[in-house]
Amino acid sequence: MFRTRDNKENNIITVTSKDNENGSLGQEEHRELTLEDVTPKLTKFWFRYPHLLKLNTFLGCALLGQVTLGYDGSMMGNLQTLPSWSKYFNNPHGKVLSTMTNGITIAAICITIIGAALQAASVSFGMFLASRIILGFGSAGMQVSAAPLLAEASYPSQRPIMTSMLQATFPVGSFMAAILTWGPYQSDMKYNNWSWRLPSLLQAFVPLIQLVLVFFCPESPRWLIAHGKEEEAFEILTHYHAAGDRDSELVRFEMAEISAAIAKERIGRRVSWATWFSSKANMHRLFITLALPSILQLCGSSLIAYYFSIVLQDIGITDASDKLKINIGLTLFGGVCALLFAVYTAAMRRKVLMLGSLGAMCVTFIIWIVLADINEKTHFKNKSLGRGIIALLYFDMGFYHAFSPIGNTYVMEIVPYTLRGKASILYSLASQVWIFYNNYVNNLGMDSISWRYYIVYCVLLFTHMIVIYFYFPETKGLGLEEVAKVFGEDISDLMLEAQHAIEEPVHTKKLDVEHVEDVSPEKSET
Repeated sequence: MFRTRDNKENNIITVTSKDNENGSLGQEEHRELTLEDVTPKLTKFWFRYPHLLKLNTFLGCALLGQVTLGYDGSMMGNLQTLPSWSKYFNNPHGKVLSTMTNGITIAAICITIIGAALQAASVSFGMFLASRIILGFGSAGMQVSAAPLLAEASYPSQRPIMTSMLQATFPVGSFMAAILTWGPYQSDMKYNNWSWRLPSLLQAFVPLIQLVLVFFCPESPRWLIAHGKEEEAFEILTHYHAAGDRDSELVRFEMAEISAAIAKERIGRRVSWATWFSSKANMHRLFITLALPSILQLCGSSLIAYYFSIVLQDIGITDASDKLKINIGLTLFGGVCALLFAVYTAAMRRKVLMLGSLGAMCVTFIIWIVLADINEKTHFKNKSLGRGIIALLYFDMGFYHAFSPIGNTYVMEIVPYTLRGKASILYSLASQVWIFYNNYVNNLGMDSISWRYYIVYCVLLFTHMIVIYFYFPETKGLGLEEVAKVFGEDISDLMLEAQHAIEEPVHTKKLDVEHVEDVSPEKSET
C-alpha cells in the first residue's frame, strides 16, 4: 500500500493499493489517515519482537486478574461436589449456599492473598464467608484498573486482542480450579478437609505473580499526557511501541492524536459523573457501558459457572468424581474457545460476533429444555439424554466464550479517555450487581422449578439480540480516539493534528506536542 498527501487543509490522503500478485495498481481511495495506516505491520510472531515481548509480559499483571475470578467461580462450583466440604458446612443449600457464593461480590477493596490464606484456614461458616468477602476486595479493584490499562498501553494492532484476552483468561482460572479441586479428591485428601482447603490456599498463587509484574508494568501514556507528562509518555511509547526509534511515525501520530483528543475533551467543561449526561453521544455510551455487562451476566453462563453441580444433579448425575471430570473438560473447552476468539477479535466485526454468539446460545437452551423435559418424564433412565445435555453444556460454554472476551474491548473502545476510568467502574459494578443477583436467584429458581427455569434465559437472550442490533455501533478497525465518529462526533481536527505530526521534523530533544492541562484529582470531580 502506498500513501500520499493530497489535501492538507481537508486532511485527505490518497491510498493506492495493489490489486493482485503482479503488483498492478488498483483504484485510488480518498480518506482520512488513521492510526491503523501508520502502525507497522508485524511480519513475525509478536514474541519475536523484544519490545513487544517485554510489554505484553508486564501487562500480564492486568490480564491475570480474570484468572483469579475464574478460579473462584469454578472453585465454588467444584467445592459443592465434595462430600467433605458439604459435611463440614452442614450441607449448605438455598439462601445459605447463595450467600456463601456471593461473598466475593460483597466488598470492593482489600488484599486477595490475605483472603485466600484465611479461606484455607477456615474453621466455620462465618470465617469462610469472611474470607470470600476479603477476596472480593482485591479482585474488584484489579478489574476496574485492568481494562483501561490494557486498552491504553497495548501496541495498536494488538489492542483488541489484549483487551479481549482480559476476559478470555477467566476460563483459564476455571480450568486451574477444576484440576486443583479434582486432584486432592483423587488422593487420600478426599477423606479430610484438605480436599477443599488446598484449592482454597492455592488461590493466592496468581495474585502473587501479579504483585511482581505490576512493579515493572508501564503507565498508560494517555494518563501521563493528561497529567502534563508528555516526555514520559513519549519515552514509553518509543520504548514499547517503536523499539526505541525516536523518529517513529507511529509514536508521533499517537502522541499528537492522544494530546489533541484529551485537550478537546477538556475544553470548556469539567469531567465528572454528570458528563455522561452532557450529550446524546455520552448517554448512548453510558447505556452500552451498563447494558453490555448485564447481557454477559444474564445469558445463562452463571448457571454453569457457579451451579453446575445442581445442573448435573437435575439430569441424574450425582457422583462427585463424575461431576469434577465433566467440569474439567467443560472449563478446558471454554478456555480454548475464549483464547481462540480473543486472538482473532481484531479481524472480526463486533456486532456479528455478539449476535451470532447469543443466537447460538438461544438455540442451545431451547434444545436443552426439550431434552431435560424428556429426561425428567423418563425418570433419567435414558442415559443418552443425559449425555446429550452434557454436550449442550459444552456448546453453550463455547458460544458464550466467543462473546465474553469482547466485552471489555468494546466498552474501552466506545468511551473517550476522560470517561474510560469511570466506564470501567460502571462496567465492573454492573457485572457485580448481576452476579450477586444470579447467585441468589439462579439457585432458588433451579431448586423450585428445575429445568423450566431455563426458559427465562431463552427470553433474555432474544431480548439481548434486539438491543445489540439496534443500539450497538460497529467499531472494528478504529483507534481509541477515532471511535468517536461512529457516535456522530466531529474528529477531523484531531485527525488533522495527527497527520501534521508525522509530516513535520522530529524533535528529539523537546517534544513538539501541545501541552495538556493537568487533570489531577484536585481539578476534576470523581
